[in-house]
Amino acid sequence: MVIRRATPADAAAMAEVWLRSRTAALPTVRRAHSDNEVRAWFRDVVVPQRESWVAEDGGVIVGLLVLDGSWVSQLYVEPDRRGEAIGTSLLNRAKMQRPTGLELWTFQVNLPARLFYEKHGFVEVERTNGAANEEGEPDIRYQWASRQEPKNLVNRLRERDDDLRPGDDAPGQSRPAFLTIPHFRGRTWQNICIRILFGIVRICHCGAFFSDGVVQQFGLFAE
Repeated sequence: MVIRRATPADAAAMAEVWLRSRTAALPTVRRAHSDNEVRAWFRDVVVPQRESWVAEDGGVIVGLLVLDGSWVSQLYVEPDRRGEAIGTSLLNRAKMQRPTGLELWTFQVNLPARLFYEKHGFVEVERTNGAANEEGEPDIRYQWASRQEPKNLVNRLRERDDDLRPGDDAPGQSRPAFLTIPHFRGRTWQNICIRILFGIVRICHCGAFFSDGVVQQFGLFAE
């Protein structure tokens, strides 16, 4: 099985997977559009205007993923191929494409989908009575955020300072002369510079947002 970008030639097959999967998963939810309207939507809107992906196995489309900004707009798998990690593969692709975070809506009645998303790290952030969706069905908004936060400047400087400490070289290796930093009372010049940097930032920020000498990333990186 391969996960690849959808092409215009895939639109018809994607629409059929969507129709079969939605009918199997949500038999009690009212359909807001006819089958032909769904097919036209995939042909004229989804594939040409959205970031669309397909799971293809042996030349057959068995799943689809549609991204719209940070939103997982559509994620459907052929009903008779469930349990084969196709949905997981598509969701992992979504996370790769949007490493800073994802959002999605799912119907409250769709318990398997809710369990699937929660298993993969999505957190419920909102519930509605469905007044804002076309089907009029109560729904849930989920969010996923990567746990890998960018390293701040101070941590990067600390790591570099550790890398440059004399005496830490592996056996048989020598540090190039231009990387050797003289010690001053047991501290490297770079370490001293780091402390000066801390002092400057403390002055600029009036001492706020500091904890254990580390600058918190307010306003720079979302947690």
